[in-house]
Amino acid sequence: MDADNSSSTIDIESSYDFGFLFTGGGGYAWRNGFRADAELLYATYSLDQVSVTRATGLGVAAGSRDAEGDLSVLALMANGAYDFDLGISWRPYVLAGAGVAQVSRNDVTAAGAIVDDEAFVMAFQAGLGVNYALTDNWSLELGYRFFSTLEPELDDAAGNPFDSQVATHNLLFGTRYRF
Repeated sequence: MDADNSSSTIDIESSYDFGFLFTGGGGYAWRNGFRADAELLYATYSLDQVSVTRATGLGVAAGSRDAEGDLSVLALMANGAYDFDLGISWRPYVLAGAGVAQVSRNDVTAAGAIVDDEAFVMAFQAGLGVNYALTDNWSLELGYRFFSTLEPELDDAAGNPFDSQVATHNLLFGTRYRF
């Protein structure tokens, strides 16, 4: 995952190691292939490096630096999806959703700068995938999701606000139970 952070005095590009995303939810599926659900999503990513691309009047040199800390996202999403019934055990689907997310940068350090702040913002996602029916009730799911938030405004340790950007590409594997 990559993230861009900017304020009036500095622009920083952050790169993260692979992370983990956990999700669960419940909803209703109509016989015509449409379904709606509510989903709780939690994701966490460890910070790897930051690259300063612009620093005005701060005495900070441009370049890359090792960094520590993590980014976590807790989101409540409302999703709509369509399952394509092919008459076989495989069912492709498309999905779109919107909701609210708490974006947290936890104990982030790089070249002395520290960020430990959180903000609530709107979140959006789109995805596609396929379900494979194991039984009438159980299926395996393999999917892709693009998840993004509006830009949360966070404060660094000195109280200086900066805008951040969260956008992730996620590969999901799980199970689904239908009543």
